[in-house]
Amino acid sequence: MVAGRDVCIFYSKTNGCRYGLECTKAHRIPARSKVVVVKNMYLYPKNDPDSKLDNEAVQIHLDLFYEDWFSEVSMKYGAVRMLAIASNSSLQLLGNIYIEFEDEKASLRCIEDIGKRYYSGKRIVVELGNCYRISDGVCTDYEKGLCGKGERCGFIHVAKVTESLMEELFASQELLYTQMDSMGKCKTSDGGKVTGQGKRAERSVEDGNNSGDYRMSRRRLGGQGDCIKRVREASNGSFGRYGWSDKDSRSRMYYYRRN
Repeated sequence: MVAGRDVCIFYSKTNGCRYGLECTKAHRIPARSKVVVVKNMYLYPKNDPDSKLDNEAVQIHLDLFYEDWFSEVSMKYGAVRMLAIASNSSLQLLGNIYIEFEDEKASLRCIEDIGKRYYSGKRIVVELGNCYRISDGVCTDYEKGLCGKGERCGFIHVAKVTESLMEELFASQELLYTQMDSMGKCKTSDGGKVTGQGKRAERSVEDGNNSGDYRMSRRRLGGQGDCIKRVREASNGSFGRYGWSDKDSRSRMYYYRRN
């Protein structure tokens, strides 16, 4: 923070400001936070002028992305309290993912690791969130369907993920960490030990039966194969399947986004 300057309210709540470096107010950088912000990762089809997806296909596109990110960061870094994807079309918020963990240690694990990884063939850009909780930066008028500012709004317009999917993911997460806590101690990927809820293990998707159970209980959009097929067809080849990679942009594939 620059001494003698007022804090930019938008940057302090969303990690985004339309004025960028030219802003006359201070953009503070936090040393610790439970919130992690992934910048410009998701191309929401409604913000893509070339998208030909109908509303149903757009919803599936969003749900697949949300599920993939929620399950990955929850299992690998720690329990998630809230995950929000910005649907804003403004450049400072476009494609941002906001992840609020249950504790700061989980967010630090995420910050230290995820920025080295790739998703959708794209290097992940991440920073600690300035806000105490994600809800501080959410546009309450938009939540009520009353925001008329559109692209000019400086607060987060949260993309509407299917409610039943969110309920199932949080229920699966609770089951996973209840099982982990009942074990007392869990081995981390680097051979260390953790104990209790406050020291959740860093685990990969493949590590241990608990993660496997979590993955099996996740909602994989069963019965919606035809809709997913239409997502592919409607994109007319402009969407490629991508996923996570720890090494380079050539990664396994889970969902569809525009190249």
